[in-house]
Amino acid sequence: RADEVMTPAYYAVTLADHGVRVEVTGTARAGILRFTFLRGGDASLLVHANRKTQAAIPGGLARVDAARRAIALSNPVQRIYAGSGKPAGFSGHAVVRAEVPFEGVGTWGGAGVRAGATDRAGEGDVFGGYARFRVRAGQTVVVRAGTSFTSPEAAVRNLEAEIGAAGFDEVRARAESAWEGALGRVRVRGGSRDEREVFYTS
Repeated sequence: RADEVMTPAYYAVTLADHGVRVEVTGTARAGILRFTFLRGGDASLLVHANRKTQAAIPGGLARVDAARRAIALSNPVQRIYAGSGKPAGFSGHAVVRAEVPFEGVGTWGGAGVRAGATDRAGEGDVFGGYARFRVRAGQTVVVRAGTSFTSPEAAVRNLEAEIGAAGFDEVRARAESAWEGALGRVRVRGGSRDEREVFYTS
Protein backbone atom coordinates (compact mmCIF):
# COMPACT_ATOMS: atom_id res chain seq x y z
CA ARG A 1 0.00 0.00 0.00
CA ALA A 2 1.31 3.40 -0.95
CA ASP A 3 0.03 4.96 2.29
CA GLU A 4 1.68 2.37 4.56
CA VAL A 5 5.16 2.57 6.13
CA MET A 6 6.74 -0.37 7.97
CA THR A 7 10.12 -0.47 9.69
CA PRO A 8 11.29 -2.29 12.83
CA ALA A 9 10.90 0.95 14.80
CA TYR A 10 7.88 2.62 13.18
CA TYR A 11 4.57 1.80 11.53
CA ALA A 12 2.14 4.18 9.84
CA VAL A 13 -1.00 3.81 7.76
CA THR A 14 -3.89 5.99 6.63
CA LEU A 15 -7.30 4.53 7.40
CA ALA A 16 -9.20 6.36 4.69
CA ASP A 17 -12.60 4.95 5.63
CA HIS A 18 -12.20 6.37 9.13
CA GLY A 19 -10.40 9.54 8.09
CA VAL A 20 -7.37 9.07 10.32
CA ARG A 21 -3.60 8.69 9.90
CA VAL A 22 -2.17 6.28 12.49
CA GLU A 23 1.49 6.14 13.55
CA VAL A 24 3.01 3.74 16.08
CA THR A 25 6.41 3.39 17.72
CA GLY A 26 7.60 2.20 21.10
CA THR A 27 10.01 0.72 23.58
CA ALA A 28 10.44 -2.73 25.11
CA ARG A 29 7.34 -2.46 27.33
CA ALA A 30 5.55 0.69 26.24
CA GLY A 31 4.20 2.26 23.09
CA ILE A 32 3.09 5.62 21.76
CA LEU A 33 0.56 6.24 19.00
CA ARG A 34 -0.16 9.42 17.07
CA PHE A 35 -3.56 9.81 15.41
CA THR A 36 -4.00 12.64 12.91
CA PHE A 37 -7.67 13.16 12.11
CA LEU A 38 -8.33 14.11 8.51
CA ARG A 39 -11.81 15.37 9.27
CA GLY A 40 -13.50 16.71 12.36
CA GLY A 41 -16.29 15.15 14.38
CA ASP A 42 -16.75 12.38 16.92
CA ALA A 43 -13.88 9.99 17.63
CA SER A 44 -13.48 6.97 19.88
CA LEU A 45 -10.60 5.17 21.58
CA LEU A 46 -11.27 1.47 22.18
CA VAL A 47 -9.02 -0.77 24.28
CA HIS A 48 -9.96 -4.43 24.17
CA ALA A 49 -8.56 -7.65 25.60
CA ASN A 50 -6.38 -9.77 23.36
CA ARG A 51 -8.37 -12.98 23.85
CA LYS A 52 -9.01 -16.17 21.98
CA THR A 53 -11.96 -15.73 19.63
CA GLN A 54 -13.47 -18.93 20.98
CA ALA A 55 -13.42 -20.56 24.41
CA ALA A 56 -11.74 -17.64 26.18
CA ILE A 57 -11.15 -18.32 29.85
CA PRO A 58 -13.05 -16.05 32.24
CA GLY A 59 -11.39 -13.30 34.21
CA GLY A 60 -9.81 -9.93 33.73
CA LEU A 61 -10.98 -6.37 34.14
CA ALA A 62 -11.41 -3.22 32.07
CA ARG A 63 -11.44 0.11 33.89
CA VAL A 64 -11.99 3.60 32.43
CA ASP A 65 -10.84 6.69 34.36
CA ALA A 66 -12.05 9.87 32.66
CA ALA A 67 -10.31 12.14 35.18
CA ARG A 68 -6.94 10.62 34.30
CA ARG A 69 -7.85 10.16 30.62
CA ALA A 70 -6.89 6.51 31.01
CA ILE A 71 -8.16 3.02 30.21
CA ALA A 72 -6.64 0.05 32.04
CA LEU A 73 -7.11 -3.57 31.12
CA SER A 74 -6.05 -6.88 32.68
CA ASN A 75 -6.53 -10.16 30.86
CA PRO A 76 -5.63 -13.76 31.80
CA VAL A 77 -3.20 -15.31 29.33
CA GLN A 78 -4.02 -18.65 27.65
CA ARG A 79 -1.48 -21.10 26.32
CA ILE A 80 -1.21 -21.37 22.54
CA TYR A 81 1.10 -24.38 22.19
CA ALA A 82 1.52 -27.09 24.86
CA GLY A 83 -1.82 -27.27 26.64
CA SER A 84 -3.42 -24.94 24.11
CA GLY A 85 -6.32 -22.98 25.58
CA LYS A 86 -5.43 -23.67 29.19
CA PRO A 87 -4.56 -20.86 31.61
CA ALA A 88 -0.89 -19.84 31.45
CA GLY A 89 -0.93 -18.85 35.12
CA PHE A 90 -0.46 -15.10 34.68
CA SER A 91 -2.20 -12.09 33.14
CA GLY A 92 -1.30 -9.33 30.71
CA HIS A 93 -1.88 -5.77 31.87
CA ALA A 94 -2.06 -2.54 29.86
CA VAL A 95 -2.62 1.07 30.83
CA VAL A 96 -3.51 3.50 28.03
CA ARG A 97 -3.47 7.29 28.43
CA ALA A 98 -4.74 9.86 25.93
CA GLU A 99 -3.85 13.54 25.56
CA VAL A 100 -7.46 14.55 25.03
CA PRO A 101 -10.37 14.95 27.48
CA PHE A 102 -12.92 12.13 27.50
CA GLU A 103 -16.44 13.39 26.77
CA GLY A 104 -18.03 9.98 27.21
CA VAL A 105 -16.93 6.55 28.43
CA GLY A 106 -18.20 3.01 28.58
CA THR A 107 -17.38 -0.67 28.47
CA TRP A 108 -18.45 -3.69 26.47
CA GLY A 109 -18.37 -7.46 26.71
CA GLY A 110 -20.44 -10.56 26.19
CA ALA A 111 -23.54 -8.84 27.60
CA GLY A 112 -23.23 -5.89 25.23
CA VAL A 113 -22.24 -2.23 25.49
CA ARG A 114 -22.65 -0.34 28.76
CA ALA A 115 -22.51 3.38 28.07
CA GLY A 116 -21.30 5.32 31.11
CA ALA A 117 -19.88 2.26 32.87
CA THR A 118 -16.31 2.53 34.14
CA ASP A 119 -15.61 -1.07 35.20
CA ARG A 120 -16.16 -4.32 33.35
CA ALA A 121 -15.25 -7.83 34.47
CA GLY A 122 -13.81 -10.01 31.73
CA GLU A 123 -16.50 -12.16 30.20
CA GLY A 124 -17.14 -13.88 26.89
CA ASP A 125 -14.73 -13.84 24.01
CA VAL A 126 -14.02 -10.10 24.11
CA PHE A 127 -14.32 -7.20 26.51
CA GLY A 128 -12.87 -3.75 26.95
CA GLY A 129 -13.35 -0.07 27.67
CA TYR A 130 -13.81 2.95 25.45
CA ALA A 131 -13.75 6.74 25.48
CA ARG A 132 -15.39 9.23 23.13
CA PHE A 133 -14.16 12.72 22.30
CA ARG A 134 -14.46 15.44 19.68
CA VAL A 135 -11.69 16.33 17.21
CA ARG A 136 -11.03 19.05 14.65
CA ALA A 137 -9.89 18.37 11.11
CA GLY A 138 -6.10 18.14 11.21
CA GLN A 139 -5.99 17.61 14.97
CA THR A 140 -3.37 15.22 16.35
CA VAL A 141 -4.08 13.05 19.39
CA VAL A 142 -1.23 11.23 21.14
CA VAL A 143 -1.90 8.05 23.11
CA ARG A 144 0.67 6.35 25.36
CA ALA A 145 0.46 2.75 26.60
CA GLY A 146 2.41 0.75 29.16
CA THR A 147 2.33 -3.04 29.48
CA SER A 148 3.32 -5.64 32.04
CA PHE A 149 2.86 -9.33 32.80
CA THR A 150 3.09 -8.53 36.52
CA SER A 151 0.40 -6.00 37.48
CA PRO A 152 -1.45 -2.86 36.34
CA GLU A 153 0.81 -0.85 38.64
CA ALA A 154 3.88 -2.29 36.89
CA ALA A 155 2.38 -1.30 33.53
CA VAL A 156 2.15 2.29 34.79
CA ARG A 157 5.74 2.16 36.04
CA ASN A 158 6.94 0.82 32.69
CA LEU A 159 5.12 3.60 30.86
CA GLU A 160 6.58 6.27 33.12
CA ALA A 161 10.11 4.83 32.96
CA GLU A 162 10.28 4.15 29.23
CA ILE A 163 8.20 6.98 27.71
CA GLY A 164 6.98 9.35 30.41
CA ALA A 165 6.21 12.75 28.88
CA ALA A 166 8.38 12.20 25.78
CA GLY A 167 6.83 13.13 22.47
CA PHE A 168 6.20 10.80 19.57
CA ASP A 169 9.17 11.89 17.47
CA GLU A 170 11.57 11.53 20.41
CA VAL A 171 10.40 7.99 21.16
CA ARG A 172 10.60 7.10 17.46
CA ALA A 173 14.18 8.40 17.25
CA ARG A 174 15.19 6.35 20.28
CA ALA A 175 13.52 3.25 18.83
CA GLU A 176 15.28 3.69 15.50
CA SER A 177 18.62 4.12 17.28
CA ALA A 178 18.01 0.97 19.35
CA TRP A 179 17.07 -1.10 16.31
CA GLU A 180 20.03 0.20 14.32
CA GLY A 181 22.31 -0.69 17.21
CA ALA A 182 20.95 -4.24 17.25
CA LEU A 183 20.60 -4.85 13.52
CA GLY A 184 23.64 -2.80 12.51
CA ARG A 185 26.07 -5.18 14.19
CA VAL A 186 26.20 -7.12 10.94
CA ARG A 187 26.90 -5.53 7.56
CA VAL A 188 26.17 -7.62 4.49
CA ARG A 189 27.70 -7.23 1.03
CA GLY A 190 26.69 -9.03 -2.13
CA GLY A 191 23.40 -10.69 -2.96
CA SER A 192 20.36 -8.95 -4.32
CA ARG A 193 18.50 -6.15 -2.60
CA ASP A 194 15.68 -8.57 -1.77
CA GLU A 195 18.11 -11.09 -0.27
CA ARG A 196 19.77 -8.42 1.87
CA GLU A 197 16.36 -7.21 3.04
CA VAL A 198 15.39 -10.77 4.04
CA PHE A 199 18.64 -11.17 5.98
CA TYR A 200 18.32 -7.79 7.70
CA THR A 201 14.66 -8.18 8.71
CA SER A 202 14.42 -11.87 9.61
